[in-house]
Amino acid sequence: MCAHGPILATEAALFCVPLNWLHTTLFTIGIPAGDLDIETRTRLIETLRQCLAEQDAFPLPAVPALATASPVVLDCFPDERWLRLRAAAADAVTAVLGENGAGFAVDDRPHITLACGVGTADAGAVQSRLRLAIGARVELLLDQLCLVEVA
Repeated sequence: MCAHGPILATEAALFCVPLNWLHTTLFTIGIPAGDLDIETRTRLIETLRQCLAEQDAFPLPAVPALATASPVVLDCFPDERWLRLRAAAADAVTAVLGENGAGFAVDDRPHITLACGVGTADAGAVQSRLRLAIGARVELLLDQLCLVEVA
């Protein structure tokens, strides 16, 4: 990601996502955290911990950054390990919150948003510069899962 930073920082029309916020999303939880009582939240966290304890860290391949109409993203290529991880986490959420607990589209491709559009820019020009930043593919290590609330 660091190779893209200097290129993205030169674009006033982009807001660069801080390095410590870079992530890919397994799925969304359909109930806001504020609507869960402390007992349910605690049970959800413990169920996720138990369910995911057997999962090992694994590489997640990604292509170079893509400048789209609004965000700049790294598209990732999930394999069976990603799909098993997402299914296990979704099962844990469903066990605690019910059938509508975990929401995701079956064909969602994981991605990491590097920057968001906050103005007008030529995505083609940005893309041309990004292509020169790194090689054809990168391997990212998926070694941590976090349960976060986005307001």
